[in-house]
Amino acid sequence: MTADNIQRLRTLIDRYYSALTTPAEEREMRDLLNDPSLPAEYQPVRNMMAHLDAVAVPDGFESRMASLIDRLDAQEQDEAAARSARRARPVTFRVWGIAASIAVLICLGVGFMLGRNHEHAGSDLTPEQTYAEVNKALGLFASTFERGYEKMERTGIPADAATEKAWSVLARLTGSQETD
Repeated sequence: MTADNIQRLRTLIDRYYSALTTPAEEREMRDLLNDPSLPAEYQPVRNMMAHLDAVAVPDGFESRMASLIDRLDAQEQDEAAARSARRARPVTFRVWGIAASIAVLICLGVGFMLGRNHEHAGSDLTPEQTYAEVNKALGLFASTFERGYEKMERTGIPADAATEKAWSVLARLTGSQETD
């Protein structure tokens, strides 16, 4: 067997193992493997091909295999869609949980502010100045709240854990012992 034939055989074997050969290339590979001067290192490949040639493929095998592959592919797509739907649901619940937490915090903050006595004896502020101070305080609250919300999104904390943390912080701020 010539060096060119051995090189061609190596190429064909590599293509065969990668499932890239055409029927013509497989015939060429079989012809090269049947050469009497085949080096001993290619004898296992020759034996394998001989065994594969001896196996009789049942009638209709190809169509049954194609339909099985199609069914498995459809089943995999259905399972992927179901997994995607299961993943989408917790994200929706997380968003609603965050929104509910925000609403609760706002309500508690407003209730806290309205429940306190806001009269300051001897205050020199006009109503316009008071309005400006309240706007400044609410702006500070909103920016702090936005930073906290962004940090929570970056950490990926679930909404229920974030809500629990918000309750504990609020309890500390108000001096309350209850977290429910």
